[in-house]
Amino acid sequence: MTISHVAQSALSLTRRHWQRDGEDRTEMEDQNLIVAVCSRPVLYDTTMVSYRDRNKKERAWVDVAEDTGFPVDICRRKWKSLRDRYMREKKREKRAGQRQGQ
Repeated sequence: MTISHVAQSALSLTRRHWQRDGEDRTEMEDQNLIVAVCSRPVLYDTTMVSYRDRNKKERAWVDVAEDTGFPVDICRRKWKSLRDRYMREKKREKRAGQRQGQ
């Protein structure tokens, strides 16, 4: 499977920051999680009708857990951590770009 542009950006941030996390996780585990989640848009694409379907989302998380070999709760927590870090970095980059443009 090919990785989307957003997933590639998340991976590059992961490469830069994963060692700073207090969690015991490797870069490959993060990459596998990102690929597993990105292949299931019901978990992140708010424009999908099925995004609000709890059963479909729960099934998707079970599939992610099977793909990665981690329990569902760990996958959710890791994904939230990666997603939040990505959003913080994007905001930081945007602010830095605005300061340079002034």
